[in-house]
Amino acid sequence: MGGGLPQFIAARVASQGYLLWMFALVTRLSSAVKQLAERHARYKGTVRQLEARLVDMQRQLDNARSKMEAAGLLLTRLEERARLDQIQAISEHPGAYGKRGSLKAAMLDFLRSSDAKWVPTTELSKAMQTRFSLVFESWAREKAWVRNLKLTLERLVAQGVLEQSRTGPDRNDRVLWRLKQDEKRFSLADLRALLGPDEDLAGA
Repeated sequence: MGGGLPQFIAARVASQGYLLWMFALVTRLSSAVKQLAERHARYKGTVRQLEARLVDMQRQLDNARSKMEAAGLLLTRLEERARLDQIQAISEHPGAYGKRGSLKAAMLDFLRSSDAKWVPTTELSKAMQTRFSLVFESWAREKAWVRNLKLTLERLVAQGVLEQSRTGPDRNDRVLWRLKQDEKRFSLADLRALLGPDEDLAGA
């Protein structure tokens, strides 16, 4: 047999090595499966939120188009020379929050309902966009709105109403928010009184 291992020993060593390799592979696959399941769940939540927004947006679009066509028809009857295609569109302010302080109150209510769980800026901003049916003309407009939203949240932190954290030390890591734990004993009306009549979002 020379100086090599007996055949049955070599086969057993090879078999054990294969089993270890298979165990490592299954472990990696299990981790990948878990990550993919979590990713699928997150995107499923995003899809359902967007689908709900699409339904509401379609209703608003149909209503707005109907009113636009009615106004255009009346205009052309009153003024035959009117050219509807020459009339420039006027984009209204996207933040139709209702009465003053409604957006800030909605954010506090959302954070209160999270039961002390840290909420990332993206989740909070999407919730507010869904709550107020906000539609942005471009990604740049939405990004600017989110930036102003963060400024409002930071003011609430400075006022002692919210707490802020990050998922890591880097400035690009996700920013997290929650209602300050000492303030959970207050009602939403108490928090509104504490905040005063500040504007919801400067420049939003």
